[in-house]
Amino acid sequence: MEIVIEPAQGIGQIKLGMTKDKVQECIQYYTKFYKSISLTNNLFDYFFKIEYNRNGEVCFIEVPCNDKGIITCKLKDIDITNTQAEELIAKINSIEKYDEDKSTPDTYYYFKSLGLSLWRSMSPSDVDIQDQDWFKELSPEEKEAETSYLYFESVSISSPDYYSQN
Repeated sequence: MEIVIEPAQGIGQIKLGMTKDKVQECIQYYTKFYKSISLTNNLFDYFFKIEYNRNGEVCFIEVPCNDKGIITCKLKDIDITNTQAEELIAKINSIEKYDEDKSTPDTYYYFKSLGLSLWRSMSPSDVDIQDQDWFKELSPEEKEAETSYLYFESVSISSPDYYSQN
């Protein structure tokens, strides 16, 4: 399934400024529509992390990027889910430079005019781990877990005033 990220607007069907009722309608849509491709029944109940402002409107939307077999997140023509972090930052930086004051290089990047944030919990480089003896001894499943940190774990869209409120 592909979820489109719209800068400064929303992620998939869920848009900034929506009410809780509208968000629930979107989640029901996803649950009903994608049930046919055998996703678990309640995936979308927990998939989107939504925060609301004082007026009860969506001001922050976050989705995981690490469900590679199920979900693909795209920003314009950029595959956020399957592009390694360093390459992804370079691609998005060519559209809009990240905010150096609000970013933490290697783990968190914020693109203010896009309302876009990318996050991962740690930042090994491909070179760092692929050539290590300990890595070569891991099972395929363990290797996959270790290399998952080469990618961002979540992407979010926020309203322009979100970070000044929180």
